[in-house]
Amino acid sequence: MYLNTFKIKFYNKIKGPVQNIEPALLFLVNRLFHNKLQSRLIKL
Repeated sequence: MYLNTFKIKFYNKIKGPVQNIEPALLFLVNRLFHNKLQSRLIKL
């Protein structure tokens, strides 16, 4: 039970910054994936 509350507190603490970082990360991942896909298609 204590571990669970700790997890929730920790999650709430990092949730704020993560909400700002997550869209940027998703964008970067999408860009990387898209670029890799394009280069693969070009190679084909």
